[in-house]
Amino acid sequence: MRSLLYGPYKVLSQYDILECPHSWFKGSTKCLRKIAVRERGRIILATQDEELATSVREHHIPLLHISHNSINLEAPSATAKDFAVDKTSQKLTLSRKQEVTIAKLKQEMGLPAEVELKKKKKKKGVNPLSCKKKKTVFHGVVNGGVENASKKSRRKRKKIKMPSHVKDALLNS
Repeated sequence: MRSLLYGPYKVLSQYDILECPHSWFKGSTKCLRKIAVRERGRIILATQDEELATSVREHHIPLLHISHNSINLEAPSATAKDFAVDKTSQKLTLSRKQEVTIAKLKQEMGLPAEVELKKKKKKKGVNPLSCKKKKTVFHGVVNGGVENASKKSRRKRKKIKMPSHVKDALLNS
């Protein structure tokens, strides 16, 4: 029969064991804090101890909390987010030394120092002349007033008259 601790033992056996660096016992809170700060970036600390959690938050170490039968990862603070953004921007931007070497290589290769960027053509809109309101043309004066030529007369189509014998021939064929 297996003991009650067999399940937790199997879960914990997949993790590494860190040795305490102290020659004399300082207390578990101080020891865990020192190890977490030393191994920052490789450790996630799970604790219920508020004193340890507050001292570790200052060093931007991720924390796990167990509450209501669930494990929760604590959201990083605003300072931790700013710290992460600064660190990634430092990795992504070129250092001064790198910029100088790139400039030297460009000179050796005969490339221009600054590359001219072509302007992208913007999407063109509607022709403003087609949207312009049509002007009315005045033809003359009728009955003491001005006659407006903007009234359009309808064009009548002429009906083509066919002789009856042609209609009969078309219908029969």
